[in-house]
Amino acid sequence: MCRKRATKIIIACDGTWQSASTGDDGIPTDVAALCGALSTHKFSRRSRKKHNQIVFYQSGVGSGLSTSFETIIDGAFGEGLEQNAREAYLFLAENYTQGDEIYLFGFSRGAYTARTIAAFIGTIGVLSAAGAIHFKDLYNMYTSTKGPRAWQESLRMYMVENRLDETAWRTPPDKVIIKIVGCWETVGALGVPSNWLAEFFHTNDKYQFLNMQVPPRVEYSFHALALDEHRASFYPAIWWLDPKAQRIHDANGNVIKPKLAQCWFPGHHNDVGGNEPNRKIANLALAWIVDECRKTGHLEFDQNYLKSILAPTRNQVVTSWLDGAKDPFYAGFLPSRFWSFLGSRVRQPANESFQDGIRPATKSSRTFEFIHYSVREKADEIGKQRYENEDCEECATFMFKGGAPSRALIGYKFDNGAWVKDLPDCERMEIPEFPPPDVEDEASMQAYLSSNWLRQQH
Repeated sequence: MCRKRATKIIIACDGTWQSASTGDDGIPTDVAALCGALSTHKFSRRSRKKHNQIVFYQSGVGSGLSTSFETIIDGAFGEGLEQNAREAYLFLAENYTQGDEIYLFGFSRGAYTARTIAAFIGTIGVLSAAGAIHFKDLYNMYTSTKGPRAWQESLRMYMVENRLDETAWRTPPDKVIIKIVGCWETVGALGVPSNWLAEFFHTNDKYQFLNMQVPPRVEYSFHALALDEHRASFYPAIWWLDPKAQRIHDANGNVIKPKLAQCWFPGHHNDVGGNEPNRKIANLALAWIVDECRKTGHLEFDQNYLKSILAPTRNQVVTSWLDGAKDPFYAGFLPSRFWSFLGSRVRQPANESFQDGIRPATKSSRTFEFIHYSVREKADEIGKQRYENEDCEECATFMFKGGAPSRALIGYKFDNGAWVKDLPDCERMEIPEFPPPDVEDEASMQAYLSSNWLRQQH
């Protein structure tokens, strides 16, 4: 019997108000750009076979044809999230065969969708065509249950009541591996932006994550985050991972050690996720996630397509930081005015979850946070511009107390490969810089994008 070649199924979910077809002047988000860059197949050196790569792209919540007020309501209260999760998951269920590989990507609310689907797969698996009729009941039960233990008990009772065995209606989670979950800016410590209106009406209660751990059955997790975003409603949902307790086994019983990297970039929410006129920062985040995916050896990208996206901002210097980086908190268009009405909050790398009172599932869990080299690049270039032009008011706008390149890094300085901050009682906060790529690595999109600056570092 000839065994079916494993298919790589990629689910890509865009952010609030974002769509590949309705973007500002046709500027793609990073999610849309990543989809366009994926090749139709991946050649496996191990099996000497081609594996198809099929892509499901989903536009963001509030991106359809509706009034400005309707799009704000969709974005503020999570309307449309459940429908998006259902559509994306059922596409997976319709196309999945045991042994296929699953990849999930998302920006903003799309990141919530990707992470929720990953967590749902980690506890349910992938429903079969026959089992798909149970999705609505199971998903509603999953999103309304408080805590993993309560969910497992509810699932057990549901299976008994509906006379479901372990496998006929699904591929169980222990037979499924999610190769990669890649996210840009998951916002709100419980999965969606927190705001007093949503809290008053309890509209977002059902969209809370059961916990903030990397979901079970995920091999690689990547998360791009914005240092300069300070809208209170947009504080980030940081992942936790216990590299020992969360080890998983593949179908052959081999141990897989899950890996997590969460990287902070300069800029605001949309700067990192894309769809801003100047794509300098979005391209940096895109190149980082593409490079990390490439290093796993699991996905194949069209380098020429990627370079066509990256080329307009390649080796940009002054304009890369001084143009097109308007603070959305003060922007004049209606959605941003709505969010700014809800308050400001400076982000705290390596301390966000503790600030929110969120604790990991185990004591040995870590967040694996890094600062991207572009933060140092920004500090270098703006510092140089200020030195050459003391009257550069724009430059001063982008530097903060003590010469910090971001409000989030006030009190920090770069020292020996890390951003460090001295604390009381001789303690020290240290956030490592994510290792810059080898500038001679022709396959690295980051090396292509920042080749001039990287060469200056040697």
